[in-house]
Parts: sequence; structure tokens; C-alpha cells
Amino acid sequence: MKILGEEKILKASQMVFVESLPDETKKKFMEISFDKGLTPQEQIIEYDKVAKTLSEKNQRFYENIKHQLLKRDADRAETIAKLDPKSRETIQKLEKIDQQVQQLFREAKNKKQVIESIKFISSLFTFPHFY
Repeated sequence: MKILGEEKILKASQMVFVESLPDETKKKFMEISFDKGLTPQEQIIEYDKVAKTLSEKNQRFYENIKHQLLKRDADRAETIAKLDPKSRETIQKLEKIDQQVQQLFREAKNKKQVIESIKFISSLFTFPHFY
């Protein structure tokens, strides 16, 4: 239960942080958060870029949340290491499935961008026909 409580507090901290941001910055953080095509490491890099534009107070808030998330991930890795081999194998399989899902999102996003580019380019060469 301790972990669940800490998880809820962390989630609440994230929500308070995001709500304290200007709308444009909030939108940037939300876009990164919902972009399933980004790996966790890529998300952190993108979050850091946006965080550099924040006030000093919000930067400290962001760094605190980031530290808590990294600590949570380290604690999770430690807990997994203590599990029996069959449980670790199951978790590894689940993580592999999660990576495959993220890859599918990334590919879908890339395909969407390619299709949009093709549509735009083809629209440049399409002339209106008058009948």
C-alpha cells in the first residue's frame, strides 16, 4: 500500500504542476505526455526542453517531480530484481509488449506525417478545373 500511496501523491503533484503552468506550456507538456511514439528517454529530453523555458519556481517543481519519477523507476527496478525468475520473465515479456505497442504508435505517427506530406505536395501540383 505504501507504493500505491506514493504513486497517488506523485500523480497529484504532477497534476498540480501542470495546472500551475500557462496554457501554451501546459499544452506542450500534454502533447509530450500523450505522444506514445516517444520512448521514456525521449519524453524526458522533450520535457527538459520545455522546462528550461519555465520560471525558476516552476523549474524547481519540475526537477522535484522528475527526481521522484526517477526514484520510482529505480525502486521498481530494485523490486523486480528481488522477484523470482518466473516473475521477472513475465515482467520482461510485458515490457517487450509495451515496447512493441510504442513502436506501432511511432510507425503510425510517421506514416501519418508521410501521408500528410504527400497530400500537401500533390496539392501543389493539382490545379482547379473549370467546367
